[in-house]
Amino acid sequence: MLSTFFVAEGTDFSANQIEVDGDEAHHGVNVLRLKTSEEVKISDGVGNWGVGTVSQVNKKSFTVEILDRGFEPTSKQRVVVVQAILKNGKNGSKLFKTPKEAVKMYPNGQILKLVTIEDIK
Repeated sequence: MLSTFFVAEGTDFSANQIEVDGDEAHHGVNVLRLKTSEEVKISDGVGNWGVGTVSQVNKKSFTVEILDRGFEPTSKQRVVVVQAILKNGKNGSKLFKTPKEAVKMYPNGQILKLVTIEDIK
């Protein structure tokens, strides 16, 4: 399975090469230790995607030579679930708590429906 990296919305996916920088590049370069010629997928999170090979790796970015590209429309709604992590007690143990409600939203942030955890089960 290809590693997917996200680039800024508005990135020109018609270009032959796309540079990935910021947190995504840090993850690729320092955590996954990407090497040249590895195949990866990049996306702008709103439907544009490209598959290609890493052509250059720097300390804070890497460049992908695009071999295939396309567009998949994003879904009209999404579910957002928030988890609160609280410190509890002197020993530093943590209490993990999932809220009982989540919000179904359109991509533009407009609320569609309040969903309870019981609805999701």
